[in-house]
Amino acid sequence: MSAGDVAGSPEYPSTSPNVVSVGGTSIDIKNGAITKEIAWSESGGGPSAYEARPSFQTGVASIVQSVRGTPDLVAVADPATSVPVYDSTPLDGATGWMVIGGTSLSASIAAATANAQSAFYPSSSAFLATVYGGIGTEMLRDVVSGKVGSFSAKPGWDFASGCGTLVVAPTPLPPTIAAPNPGALPATQNGTVSYPFVVSDRYHPSRTITAVRSSGPSWVTWDGSTLTVSPPANLRAGDYPLSLTASQPGHPENSLQRSLLIRVAAPALSTAKWNSTAVTGGGNATLLISLTAPAPHGGISVKLASKSSFVTITSPQNFSEGVSTISVSIPTSAVAKPTLVTVDVSYNGKTVPATIRVNPQ
Repeated sequence: MSAGDVAGSPEYPSTSPNVVSVGGTSIDIKNGAITKEIAWSESGGGPSAYEARPSFQTGVASIVQSVRGTPDLVAVADPATSVPVYDSTPLDGATGWMVIGGTSLSASIAAATANAQSAFYPSSSAFLATVYGGIGTEMLRDVVSGKVGSFSAKPGWDFASGCGTLVVAPTPLPPTIAAPNPGALPATQNGTVSYPFVVSDRYHPSRTITAVRSSGPSWVTWDGSTLTVSPPANLRAGDYPLSLTASQPGHPENSLQRSLLIRVAAPALSTAKWNSTAVTGGGNATLLISLTAPAPHGGISVKLASKSSFVTITSPQNFSEGVSTISVSIPTSAVAKPTLVTVDVSYNGKTVPATIRVNPQ
């Protein structure tokens, strides 16, 4: 919406909080590039006499105080530096090339840039929340000089040039999450694992970010930096969906949600090793069996098997809850010559062999 062509004067409906107010600038161009841009002296703008300050202007409340301030954006409007157009229809008796200007032009230019991303925004207010959030970023070119009525252009937002000139179509600026590719994050019963799961706003690093586990199991916590997963011992193995939400107080346009999956597996068989490489027949050998994580609630049992008659196998062997390693004493028989004996340890489809030499007495 055009801010009007009365220097430094707010104009309705440009002052409505439901529209995007666009003021004007004067530009210098050299070799096709803008080398200078200042606030156009005839552009409209200023504080509204009736409209209250909208939420998207919270960040510039120290300037606008309690009322709606205009403009929001600017674009070229000065007829002296404006846009040539060709008109084949007689206008005031003239046809052909002419130069047009005013904030009716700047509003059209801003709209052409903004509308490229209109699908992102349900309303003008949502669009402006992103624009005001983009002050100081590559989205906008700040206009810092020029005077409009009693208002002067300055760094940041002002009544002469608003947030500045749109350089690129404004896309939403959510916090940028840097984290492992979600997929299924592995965890085990009765164990704790931590994953770096950092959320930050690359455009406004000083802003407060609230990070919450919006849905999912209570044994998962997130502080915006680290995801801590602590499945209880009695938890059933399986997949558990989780939703994480990050938001910025005062900036409803900046929010992000990520969906993850915590895949809780029962502990697996890890190793089976003898405590020595050889034993004298007739004595006991000690077999150490380990799991990948502590045994869950109720414990687990592993099976032992051997084809040799020189060892006496007791199977199954039990892991109590919370235990990840057990030692099993296995009696051996006397042998006439050195003999290799292998004991197979099996659990949940995995078998680990352990071989020891039994020597004669």
